[in-house]
Amino acid sequence: MKHSKLVEETILYVKKEQQFTLLVLTNLQKIDHEKIFLDYNCQSLFAFCTDILKYNDSEASVRVNAMRLLGQNLGVSEKIESGQLTLSSAAMIQRFFVAEEKENNEQLTSQKKTQIIEEMQGKSARATQEALNAKRSNPRPKTYNLVVNEETYTKIEHISHEMGTKDQSKILNKLCDEHDEVSSLKEELLCCQQLLAKARTELSKKVPANPPAGGEPMPVQAVPEAKSRFIPTEVKRAVLLRAGGQCEHRSHVNGDRCKMKNSLEFEHCKPYSIDGSNDVENIKLLCRGHNIREAIKVFGAQKISPYLHKKT
Repeated sequence: MKHSKLVEETILYVKKEQQFTLLVLTNLQKIDHEKIFLDYNCQSLFAFCTDILKYNDSEASVRVNAMRLLGQNLGVSEKIESGQLTLSSAAMIQRFFVAEEKENNEQLTSQKKTQIIEEMQGKSARATQEALNAKRSNPRPKTYNLVVNEETYTKIEHISHEMGTKDQSKILNKLCDEHDEVSSLKEELLCCQQLLAKARTELSKKVPANPPAGGEPMPVQAVPEAKSRFIPTEVKRAVLLRAGGQCEHRSHVNGDRCKMKNSLEFEHCKPYSIDGSNDVENIKLLCRGHNIREAIKVFGAQKISPYLHKKT
């Protein structure tokens, strides 16, 4: 009995630990929803967990995945707080859901997810992993052998460092997304060139081929320039030169500048939608993440959220 007080205190501390764990996950949800991690020049929530919160890679991965599961409103928060579901098990379940949906190209129903969560209650991390492996539709992942030169390998390592992951599928998806963005920009440029050619043709029709007698040219009615979201090439060139090909965002926390040099986008300081101009002074160069963060600050996370899941 002499150790009963020690045991009782330990049980109490474990209970508090579970409650604080839930609070951490809840706060991570808010930080992720509003992309607040970008204010600290972290390109992902995972990087925020490792660089700012000082979790190691494994701890950060567990908490990010558990947070994702928590956000699906499947009653997970109560199970974590009560100790019925461990943090590790919650992370494993979330990774399982993602893998299954990707493998089958079909969303799991809330009923199916809830059933799986109920089955994992009270299991150890090892038992949870074994049970989930038994449920996998196709436990063998698809593989693809890729041979690259030294230059490409260096780029892949750079992207891996920026994303904070060694997951080859995620890195390859990132490369594909950047290729799609370049293709999209080329299509946009071609469209602009076609519109410019059409405008020149229409304007030439308004100018007479031969001036009237007397030598005085016929005045041509000025065609007002329509306000366009399209940023002129000379403005983009000036902004790129000013920015040195690097994201111009500076953290309000420590003043450090974002180091991203890829996935860069031109953005209006005063948004175009509220009468922002295309002048050099009103255009800045931002990475994709900080562009989204600025939009959330102006328009709110709820309004911007639908655009975050669109494929570019």
